[in-house]
Amino acid sequence: MVKVAHAEEVLEIPDSVKLKLEGKLVTVEGKRGKITKDLSHARTVKIDKKDKQLVFSAEFPRKRERAILRTLAAHVENMIIGVTKGFTYKMKVVYAHFPFTVEVKGDEIIVANFLGERGMRVAKKVGDTKVQITKDDIIFSGNNKDEVSQTCASLRLLLKIRKKDPRIFQDGLYVFEKLIGDEVVWKIT
Repeated sequence: MVKVAHAEEVLEIPDSVKLKLEGKLVTVEGKRGKITKDLSHARTVKIDKKDKQLVFSAEFPRKRERAILRTLAAHVENMIIGVTKGFTYKMKVVYAHFPFTVEVKGDEIIVANFLGERGMRVAKKVGDTKVQITKDDIIFSGNNKDEVSQTCASLRLLLKIRKKDPRIFQDGLYVFEKLIGDEVVWKIT
């Protein structure tokens, strides 16, 4: 068995982006805004900025440390994409039994009349996520992929149907399209 003494992951920084590194606090600034992320939870990983590269490295890495290297690089990569192009998720309102309504008030997303319930279900927007509601679609957009996807996920989980047959009761909100900038990266047809 061969032991690897050093592993590293190198991320190229585009010219249109300013990246600042203070310890393990990464700040990325671009034309769409600024995102800051604390990566101090990765104690075994060393982060260095060299010219137009961000280098994540680990000494005598095990499988876990090698996985963490790529994960951290992917997080910063998503931050760079966010400040240059942005992320957009689209959800479809689906109901067969009771028509329900979705509205935004401040930083809350309110769902009324879901499955004929009298009470309202409320989810919070995460971070600076923008929410637009059309007739049958809800569009989530923002610079931070974590915030946009977490807002979608918390709303989807809020409308999870329990104690009923999921083959019959398929009411809810479903993600049907994901975009980076104007480019579709995932779509249900």
